[in-house]
Amino acid sequence: MRQVLSLIFLIVFCFPLLTFGMERFDIVTTQELSSLLAERQRGETDFVLVNTLDEILFRDKAIPGSISVPWSRVKTAHTRLGNDKDKLVITYCMGYR
Repeated sequence: MRQVLSLIFLIVFCFPLLTFGMERFDIVTTQELSSLLAERQRGETDFVLVNTLDEILFRDKAIPGSISVPWSRVKTAHTRLGNDKDKLVITYCMGYR
């Protein structure tokens, strides 16, 4: 019985914390990103596209025009992202890893 109560506690109180804070970020669909990339190419918009894959995967799977900032180096990435704190930053990877 104690194990069941522990499991219920984890499900009710701990798992929702894994997504806490994500609601403050907008999700960009593939179609929206395609449109944004075309707008950026025409000079109509500007944003930073960040690939969070490892360097080896970045070389093979990167969207043209993206920069590489692997998760292992996120804390030191501010120099690659620039100083404009209002600039749109879009991150992507290959799903949950």
